[in-house]
Amino acid sequence: MRVLLCGAGQVGSLHAGNLVRASGASDVVIADVDADRAQALALQAGARPAPSPDPFSAEPDAVVVAAATPAHAGLVRACIERGIPCFCEKPLSADVDETVALVREVEAAGLAVQVGFMRRFDPALRRLRELIVEGDLGRVHTLHVASHDHEPPPEEYVARSGGMFRDQLIHDFDMIRWVTGAEVRSVYAAGAVRTIDFAERYGDVDTCALVLELDGGTLVLVAGTREDGRGEDVRIEAIGSKESAAAGMNARTPLRLLDPIGVADGYTPYGSAFDRFAAGYAGEIDHFLEVAAGRAESACTPRDALNTLLVAEAAERSRLAGTPVPVRHADELLGA
Repeated sequence: MRVLLCGAGQVGSLHAGNLVRASGASDVVIADVDADRAQALALQAGARPAPSPDPFSAEPDAVVVAAATPAHAGLVRACIERGIPCFCEKPLSADVDETVALVREVEAAGLAVQVGFMRRFDPALRRLRELIVEGDLGRVHTLHVASHDHEPPPEEYVARSGGMFRDQLIHDFDMIRWVTGAEVRSVYAAGAVRTIDFAERYGDVDTCALVLELDGGTLVLVAGTREDGRGEDVRIEAIGSKESAAAGMNARTPLRLLDPIGVADGYTPYGSAFDRFAAGYAGEIDHFLEVAAGRAESACTPRDALNTLLVAEAAERSRLAGTPVPVRHADELLGA
């Protein structure tokens, strides 16, 4: 299968390595607005640069979109026009209205599109989902989520990120929805600027705390920061009537345990999201290649991704209003 990778930046470089190693991709072609960068990554990864100026002239069987967010919608539409299965890094669009329009277009075309929420392929999170869905934990009363990036992003990134909720915490919102199999009913969010003073310039925050109420009544406590000096810390704990379980808590979790009984020392803390979710990033690409070959269903459809974006939107509204707000649902905007 010939795969066109659009985007040769940090995420694109990660996907390039996973695509070249994947058994489902026999030919990987890399495109970028910076042709030199695409050529350099192709040489490094063992792929080849896409034809210029039209990368689609390479006649790909599948497309992976890892370009900057403003380019996502146009590239997905190019795939719709050509009937090419597409994997798109989150988000489909930073704008809710445009996302709604894209979902309609994808569904009308019947195209296989998978949105990149890599945590759905993290082994521990997959096991936690099984335990919750199969009832092994009993009634899940609360979830505790920690989402702490290791190093704060530069100002140019924050300026175009869409904000902490749509950029960083959106992965947690998707993880919560997917692990529990429940939609978010309401959000109460608070935020502060504690690390990157320039965040305020863009109406953003770098520290936040949220309470989410799920359908069925489960409460979720979420704490997020843009900086954790020890490493990348992403974990979730589910507290149930029969049993409790955690994913993301291990010897590499960047948290010093001060009680006498702890976990083994000597491990290097996770250094980044790419490190923490290496298995997830590889797994989502392997799965997408199966989707493109017609042997699997999308692991995260555009409609599903829209529901996650609507949680982030509600979090923004709640922070500004200082009160809990209801979360809109994709079915309301698109029709069931």
